[in-house]
Amino acid sequence: MFRFNFDNAAEAAQSAAAAPAPLAKRLAKRHNAQALEVGDDYFLPVTIAGHALAIVNQSHPTFIQNTGALQKLLSTSDLETGVYEGGFKLWECSVDLIEYLEAHKEAFGIGTRSLRVMELGCGHGLPGIYALQQGAAHVLFSDYNSEVIDLATIPNAQRVASAHLNRATFYSGDWGHMSAAMTAANEDTEYDLILTAETLYTEEVTIALLETIKRHLKPSGVALVAAKTYYFGTGGSVHHLKSLIAATGTMVATTVWNGNDCRSNIREIVQVTYK
Repeated sequence: MFRFNFDNAAEAAQSAAAAPAPLAKRLAKRHNAQALEVGDDYFLPVTIAGHALAIVNQSHPTFIQNTGALQKLLSTSDLETGVYEGGFKLWECSVDLIEYLEAHKEAFGIGTRSLRVMELGCGHGLPGIYALQQGAAHVLFSDYNSEVIDLATIPNAQRVASAHLNRATFYSGDWGHMSAAMTAANEDTEYDLILTAETLYTEEVTIALLETIKRHLKPSGVALVAAKTYYFGTGGSVHHLKSLIAATGTMVATTVWNGNDCRSNIREIVQVTYK
C-alpha cells in the first residue's frame, strides 16, 4: 500500500520510547566470610571424585527465609536476566569439572602452593572449594548474585574448607565491575587457572565471559570452561565460544573432555590458553 512518509519521525520516536531500557549491571561487592549460625541439617553432603563436599539445603526453613524476594523466582526459573543467574542450582558441569581436575591434578598443579585460581559464575563454588581443599594458594569466587555468595558459596566453603578461608576471596556483581574493583583495590588480577561451569547459556554472557578470561588469565595460564554443547532456548553454545576465541588470533580453544550419558544434553570441557 502506498503511503506518504510524513509520520516516519513520529513512529521512530514512538518505537524508541517503547524499547526497554538496558538492564543495569550489578556493581561489584567484595564479601566477608561471616559465619552463618546453622546446624548440620542446613547442608547436604556431596561426594565428587572421592572428595567430601557440601551444598546448602534449599528446603531448610532458614535458607528459605534468608532468600527473601528471590524465593518465588527460585521455584519457577533457573534464570532471569539481570536479576538471578542460576547460582543456587548445582549444575552437572560443575561436577564434570571437579572430576576432570582430579584426573589431571599434575597437569594443572592443583596441589601447588603457588597456584592462583579464579572461579567465574561460581554458584555453590564446588570447583573452587575443591581447589582450596587441595592446597591452592588463593581462590577467588565470583557470582553475579550477592545472595548466592552469602547464602551458598561462603557457607559451603565454611562447611568443608574452613581452615583454608584465609586463602579465599568472594565477589558478587558484574564481571566488568569486579575487574575494575580489583584494580582499584590494587589486588593481583592475574590467575594461573580460571574455572567456570554452565556460563555459556547465552551469547551475551559468553562474550562477557571471554573478555573476563582475557583480563585475568596469566599468559602461561589455563582456563577450563565446562558447558553443555548447546543451550536450547537461550542460544549459547560451545561453538560460539570457540568462534570468538578463534577471532582473537591470540588464544586457542580445545575440547579436552566430552560427555554423553544419553540422558541429558551433551557436555564438554573446553581448555583455553594463549598461543
